[in-house]
Amino acid sequence: MAEFSKLVITRNGQALIAKMLAGQGDIEFSTIATSSMSYEVDQLESLENLSDIRQTNKISRITRTNDVAVKVESAFSNTELTEGYYMRTIGLYATDPKEGEILYAVTIETTGNCYMPAYNGVTVSGAYIQLVSTVGNAENVSIKIDQTAIATIGNIQDLQKQIGNVDLENKGSLQEQIDSIFDSQDSISVIDDDNKSIITTYSDGTSAVIVMDDTSMIETVYDAEGGKVSRTGVYMDENRIEIRGLGLDEE
Repeated sequence: MAEFSKLVITRNGQALIAKMLAGQGDIEFSTIATSSMSYEVDQLESLENLSDIRQTNKISRITRTNDVAVKVESAFSNTELTEGYYMRTIGLYATDPKEGEILYAVTIETTGNCYMPAYNGVTVSGAYIQLVSTVGNAENVSIKIDQTAIATIGNIQDLQKQIGNVDLENKGSLQEQIDSIFDSQDSISVIDDDNKSIITTYSDGTSAVIVMDDTSMIETVYDAEGGKVSRTGVYMDENRIEIRGLGLDEE
């Protein structure tokens, strides 16, 4: 199970907070990056950039959690990875009005178990990143989201809350949102209202079934003959995200 250290605000991040508190602009978060480089916690505050960055993604959601903190979310998949790597460090980047993009905060993985495999043409693996950071004054955080950012589990949970009101006979706005999550995979997705699931069928005959509740998401991948190929579970609470492979018949 992957576990991460506290999120450490870098000196450049601290300087950006000081500018914000002095009325010199807002904080605008830009991207989250993952790295295979190993750092010690006492190195994080002085970092200006990450080494050995393996993936970078846009912010898909920002939420004010209280007056002085925000939750920043993004999701990573392995669909473009040709080589797997250990996700040892995660960096949150922000835009400084004078300096440009800066490394705002950093966290390190502490168990050595957070591995992102290369894409094998069959199974899509992913990591859902949720960072909570102090910003001094949450009202001065710019809530700007690039609409091309990948949908996160948080987005799916919002859709899940609306499932009970979906008319499955016509493809209304919710179905269109579900389809848009998978449109890059050349697929058709259907909401199963009774089982609270999303069933996706791909053009090659393979399929994936995602079953959700308030704290977990389990994806089962099937081959074209209907046989189980892999199962992945994502388990969430307020403090951490656990992603692990499951046995083909494990509940």
